[in-house]
Amino acid sequence: MMQAWNHWLAQRSRREQMGIQLALLLLAVWLVWSVAVAPAWQVLSHSSAQRERLNQQTAQMQALQQQAQVLRQQVPVSTEQALQSLQNLSASLGTAANFSRQGDSVTVNFKTASPAALAELLTQARNAAHAQVLEAHWQQANGTWSGQLVLQLPRPR
Repeated sequence: MMQAWNHWLAQRSRREQMGIQLALLLLAVWLVWSVAVAPAWQVLSHSSAQRERLNQQTAQMQALQQQAQVLRQQVPVSTEQALQSLQNLSASLGTAANFSRQGDSVTVNFKTASPAALAELLTQARNAAHAQVLEAHWQQANGTWSGQLVLQLPRPR
């Protein structure tokens, strides 16, 4: 096959031979670029952004790990203690909040609560009462929130 190629090439004029060799050289350079260099170049150019994204994910996972360790170290509270804590917390929402219990869940209905008061309620419900949010149905109007929050009380161990 190589002999046939050399024979065919020898029959061409010097100018055609140079053109064919140049075309083959360009084809070889393009092939090396597209197979070996371009993919590596692309990985290198995106590596800093990917490294930053992975660092952020690692930081988030470490923060979640710390939160989990803090939650594990908390002293368990009884259902009644949790209920009392939630009643005290719902009082922080003011007179526009009412509180009802059904079994192991507590429903807090509130009107015109500030975002700060709701954030405090959720934080303290998790930290002091060890309650978990089951449902939240909220609406915002004029910078305040109204709605319903259903919390799961801790079960006795």
